[in-house]
Amino acid sequence: MIFTAHRLVSAAVLAMVLGLLSLVSGSGAERVSVFAQSDCTVTVQPGESIQKAIDGASSGAVICLAAGMWEENIEIVKSLTLRGAGQKQTKIIGREAYKAVIKIVGNTEIAVGIEKLTISDSYSIGIQARGETLVTIVESQLSHNSGPGIIIQDLSRAIISDSKISSNMTAGIWLWVSAPTQTTISNSQFSNNTWHGIWMIGSAQATISNSQFLDNGISGIEISDNAQAVISDSHFIRNMVGIGIQDSAQAFISASRLFHNVINGVLVTDRAQAKITSSLVEGNGIMDVCKEKGVLCNGITLRRQSQLELSNSKVFNNTDWGIAAYLKKCSYDYDEFVGKVTIDGQTVIEGNSTSNNQKGMGNPGSHPWNRPEVPDGQVCLP
Repeated sequence: MIFTAHRLVSAAVLAMVLGLLSLVSGSGAERVSVFAQSDCTVTVQPGESIQKAIDGASSGAVICLAAGMWEENIEIVKSLTLRGAGQKQTKIIGREAYKAVIKIVGNTEIAVGIEKLTISDSYSIGIQARGETLVTIVESQLSHNSGPGIIIQDLSRAIISDSKISSNMTAGIWLWVSAPTQTTISNSQFSNNTWHGIWMIGSAQATISNSQFLDNGISGIEISDNAQAVISDSHFIRNMVGIGIQDSAQAFISASRLFHNVINGVLVTDRAQAKITSSLVEGNGIMDVCKEKGVLCNGITLRRQSQLELSNSKVFNNTDWGIAAYLKKCSYDYDEFVGKVTIDGQTVIEGNSTSNNQKGMGNPGSHPWNRPEVPDGQVCLP
């Protein structure tokens, strides 16, 4: 049996997460203005209530938290900034199960800043944004939460920078929006989340740059439904799959490196589209089973009606094929690819099939690598 990586989340587990979200969701928020303020309006000391300070603050206030730890669940329904003394100095732990540590709700647009603090070890979601909110998260850490570190829902948007998001259940960030709202993520690290570093579903759109995705259980980034991601200058290392793209999703990947992922560097399936330029897809398929016959661990794998445009990139030293479609002639169990592949003349594909499992197979298909002098196991396409 051929082993391939694909996002397979059991119905029971997904139902559990959806149930959790229904418990932590709510509605209702006052109409507030949106403006910024730099100085501390009030400083909350350990032992004092953050929620009390929020309730008493005017829209646009900056609520500063001194160094220390709080066990509290917080709800924000107005524009304000919550600023810690530093992510190693200020920590909030949720006290109540099935409630987000910080829940942000806006019936009309509100702008909320979360800065320089850690949210961890909660029994639920770290930060949840619902309604029509703009959430800015800077220099913060979200880790070891029993739900997603961050979930962005409804018409909400997020700007996330210089943050660490690790060891959360399901996903580091879950973008689940009902309209094509934009999230921007930069200079951040996503590691050891149980499913995905970032999980994009619905109509989510994201621009992701200068970030690292390490050791996530399924994908560094999983892009589903009609979601769209623009990814640049980022590294994907030791995830089960570096980037997974499925349904009708689209990914535009540039100046990035996908290397030493466990199964595949990139997996594109269904009607999804991937455009990859100026990137490295290197050394993927590090699991021992990848060396066995009948197990395929490729740089880039294509299924069903998916489409790939690859330009000015290098695909090399992957355990099996550099690029392979899901076809019998590529050693899959059945033919399941009717999509389209375009590779420009500046792309280098070499040194693949380090397992030597493709020896004697050549490079099947109609493409420039199907020549006798090209080593076996580089490209397998229709």
